[in-house]
Amino acid sequence: MGKQIRFFMSNADELEFCKAVSTLEGQLVTEDFFEINSGFLTENQPRKVYIKFPTSQIIVGNSGRIDVLSSGVIEFVTCISLADSMNYGRLWIQTNESNTKEKWLSAKYNNSSKWIRKTYKINIDKDFYIADDAFKLYESGVRMMATPNTECKFN
Repeated sequence: MGKQIRFFMSNADELEFCKAVSTLEGQLVTEDFFEINSGFLTENQPRKVYIKFPTSQIIVGNSGRIDVLSSGVIEFVTCISLADSMNYGRLWIQTNESNTKEKWLSAKYNNSSKWIRKTYKINIDKDFYIADDAFKLYESGVRMMATPNTECKFN
C-alpha cells in the first residue's frame, strides 16, 4: 500500500520544492545514497531521487541500492519535459499505518504533500497539481500529460 501526490514542475519549480524539502529537514539522495543538492536535479535531470530525513533508516537491497519499500524515504519522481508536453512527476511512500516506525515518515510525507497542495494549482479533475512556472508553460501551449493520450486541463 502507498500514498502519492502527482504534479507538474519545471526545473525552476523543482528548485523551489527542494528548498521547501530542506526546511522540513529532508535531504535529497540518489538510489545509491549520494547526497545531492537541488542544482543536481537541473544539471543531471535524474528521473527518480529520494528524500531522506535525519531519522530515516536506509535498507540496502540486493542491487546495492535503496530498497524503497523498506527504507524510511519518500520517492520523488521528477517530471519529463518534452518539446511540446510534460509528463507528470510524483511523491510516493510505501505505507503501513499499523507500524509505528512508519508514522513519522507518513507525517513527513503529509507535510511535503501539504506544501504542494497549498502552493500549486489543482487541475479540473482534481487529481494533479501544477506549479507556477509549469503553469506558465501550460498557458504557452505545453501539454501536461496524465498518460500518453490524456491531457490534464487547468483553469
